[in-house]
This record gives sequence, C-alpha cells and structure tokens, in this order.
Amino acid sequence: MQLRTFPASLAVLVVAIAVVNFFAHTYYWYRLFFWFDMMMHFAGGAWLSGVAIWWQGRKLAPETVVTFKTLVLVGVGTALAIGVLWEGYEVIVGVVVEGRVNALADTLSDIFFDTLGAVLVVAMVVRKHLVL
Repeated sequence: MQLRTFPASLAVLVVAIAVVNFFAHTYYWYRLFFWFDMMMHFAGGAWLSGVAIWWQGRKLAPETVVTFKTLVLVGVGTALAIGVLWEGYEVIVGVVVEGRVNALADTLSDIFFDTLGAVLVVAMVVRKHLVL
C-alpha cells in the first residue's frame, strides 16, 4: 500500500470542502441548516484521515504490511487529535472575540463527526486493500 504522489481524490475533496465552505459563509448555511456543520466536520475528518494514511504509507517500503491497528491509530488518531485541537482553538477565539464559549453539545458533535469521517476512510482503505 504505497502511493508516492498525492491522491487526486484527496485534492478534489479539499477543494470541494473549501468551495462549499465559501458558499456556506456567504449564504449563512451554517445558521440556516443545523446539520451543515456536521457534514463539514465529517468531510474534514475524512480528508484528515486520508492525508494521514497517505503520508504514513508513502514513507514505507513497498513490501511493508500495514495492520488494521496502524490504520486506525494513524487515520482516526490524526483526525481526532486535530479535531480536538481545532475545538480548543474555537474555545479560545470564542472567549477572546465574543466573550463566550460554544455549547458543549456542539463541541462534542464536531469531534464525533470528525471521528466518524475518519472511521469511514479507514473502513474504505481496509476494504480496498484487505488489511488485517
């Protein structure tokens, strides 16, 4: 499981996330649709997981066997860690700029959907490469 070049699917996904996010801010979709933030966190978690797995895989020798445990640690672990860091950033910015903190339910939902997107990518990689 070795890819030296950056996968086109990950490039397309990050551009799609950026374009959709631009329109979401322009047309207030985050406020209009309660589920929109969930979808974006899902996509972001999937992208982070995909990039982490690709990055890890490109450093390995072609004959190296990647275990399921490694995929989960790298893919889900990266998305979860960055998701938690992002939520911490939101707390700091919320306190400094707005004088308030987002609701705990929103923070936990964001982390959950980051993780769910990462789990989907790990499952897709396992299915494609039959990693054990």
